[in-house]
Amino acid sequence: MKDVPKDPRSTQIFKLDDSDHQDDSRSPVFVIIAGHFLDIGRIVPVGESPLVVGRDPDADVCLNDDQVSRRHITIGEVMTMDRRKSVQVTDLKSTNGTFVNGRKIQTTWCCIGETITVGTTTFLFRLQDIKSTDDTSDSLQLVSRDPLTGIYNRRAFDNMLQVEQRRIEPRPGNYCVLMIDLDNLKSVNDELGHPAGDAILKSVAFILSSNVRKTDFVARVGGDEFAVLAPDSDQNQGRRLAERLQESVGFLKNAGIFLDISVSLSIGIAGGSLDEHTLEDYYALADTALLKAKKEGRNRIAFFFDPDG
Repeated sequence: MKDVPKDPRSTQIFKLDDSDHQDDSRSPVFVIIAGHFLDIGRIVPVGESPLVVGRDPDADVCLNDDQVSRRHITIGEVMTMDRRKSVQVTDLKSTNGTFVNGRKIQTTWCCIGETITVGTTTFLFRLQDIKSTDDTSDSLQLVSRDPLTGIYNRRAFDNMLQVEQRRIEPRPGNYCVLMIDLDNLKSVNDELGHPAGDAILKSVAFILSSNVRKTDFVARVGGDEFAVLAPDSDQNQGRRLAERLQESVGFLKNAGIFLDISVSLSIGIAGGSLDEHTLEDYYALADTALLKAKKEGRNRIAFFFDPDG
């Protein structure tokens, strides 16, 4: 067997059983096996229509990979060649190139068991039954999503801090982190039961998701704690976001959504240039500011760094 290229973008050769090369009832799919943690595990069915892959939000397969061009490749329709399902892969004049089994290509055929690498993202072409595809997608959601609220969980937030830190290190900018505590949730659970507390958590998660920008990242990081990572934002912009969140929660209470339940948010904010601190630093400092807000009486906004100083 030929030596596998040593290029870092090359991948191992995946050994599949004979049934993976046969024309059976299973569907051809691409599974993302390397890349951005939000993409790893995604399953992309391949059908009769070509797919455009890239960073463009309007691409058929949009990737969270800044090493990928906006429109990087097209994946063609499935054909059967020598009893093996294959697709044609065409590079769309991308910046960083396209590699099939580690070999840089312009246009080529990718067969079952082979890989396509674009940027830091690697797809494995294989056959998988539809039920298994649905089950796998559901299990992957559980890895990164909070099952109660549907927003990202602590693990996903920690990973995002690391990914963003690596991504922007060559060109540091301003970032802001908000740590948010739902005041008195324990009292609600004790007096009215956990279903009432769960309903409040879901409502607050919806408020957070509805008030942030598409570039912001929202997660539930504890029982009654949430976090927001806001790129290209200073602490004053963080304060305006925090005020909107408190107003939105207050509006729901005034509208009778929470009836007699006492609902408010304590929010800690830290941020600035990544020349001075890492994103994990700002995460910890925002948590310290949150403790300050709670000690000062709750339903407050506190800063680790004075934004007016």
